[in-house]
Amino acid sequence: MSVSENPRGADLSRWNVEVDRGEQVDWDDYKQYYSFVFIKATESQTYIDPLFHTLNDGAAAAGVPRGMYHFYRFYSSASSRNQAHHFWDTIKYNPGEITPWGDFEAPTGSLKLTTRRAWSEQFLTSFQNTSGKLPGVYTSPGWWNSSIANPVVGSSDIPDVGGEPRPLWVANWFADLPSLPYDWRARFGSNAWKFWQYTNKGDGTPAGVPDSTIDLNWYSGTYQDFNDEFGTSINPPPEEPIIEPPPDQGAKVIEIAYLQGGNHLNIRKRPWGHIKGKTWNGERWPVVGVVGFNLNQEKFWYKIAGSPDEETEADALVASWYAKKAS
Repeated sequence: MSVSENPRGADLSRWNVEVDRGEQVDWDDYKQYYSFVFIKATESQTYIDPLFHTLNDGAAAAGVPRGMYHFYRFYSSASSRNQAHHFWDTIKYNPGEITPWGDFEAPTGSLKLTTRRAWSEQFLTSFQNTSGKLPGVYTSPGWWNSSIANPVVGSSDIPDVGGEPRPLWVANWFADLPSLPYDWRARFGSNAWKFWQYTNKGDGTPAGVPDSTIDLNWYSGTYQDFNDEFGTSINPPPEEPIIEPPPDQGAKVIEIAYLQGGNHLNIRKRPWGHIKGKTWNGERWPVVGVVGFNLNQEKFWYKIAGSPDEETEADALVASWYAKKAS
């Protein structure tokens, strides 16, 4: 991806601007670095982001193409419809140029797979029926593969819209190219993404955003593709966005820390295999790679160098809130 060839933009909400301190986005500065913006509009059945109207109206006045998103909550089938109506009722006065999005990353609790899929589809279908606009999906491959579809439980119908891929805004940080949720990739291939949230370490301050750590996103096509798709007339911005380097880009090491339900993680010869040993708080293990799909919510199999018996490489089951990477 290249800033000279591919549009790039941030996604913003009340967490990025503290109006109580007099903060605001300088959209003229923003346009020096970024070409579009995603804005959080709503959540659940009644919540409206406190900065939504300010951000939406300011970006519109500055001529920055906008896309709105709704943070979906798994409450009920009726709630799914209500959330869709709430989302459209909030944004319809000025809905932006870019695809509207359902943000799927909330906990699903003990809901059955069929229920999770049905309620997700209910939200998307209700929004389209109400607004006349096809909504896209924002998600991470980890969340989607653990909650909606994976090689074990199979694909859902959500990605398929009349034989074409539903617009996908995929969150996959610090990768060379994005990994896609299982059923988009299985049905349409590894390039079936529209936008890619590739980091949460963008520095917003030079670009007129008070927050020094913002999410940044690529569009999958060129500036001309973007203009043709969304009816805009953007050009490459004059400045390169400032981005912090990904953590542990050099020495890839996992530091075992913050364990829940115990003070160690099991090491296995292969995912789900017999336990070969344990890692403990404070230990550091060189990472060889990531193994397999994210079949359990927010859990990852990391292949690490070395093992307790020093005879083979081992795999450690590490959940994102159980361990952190350290250089």
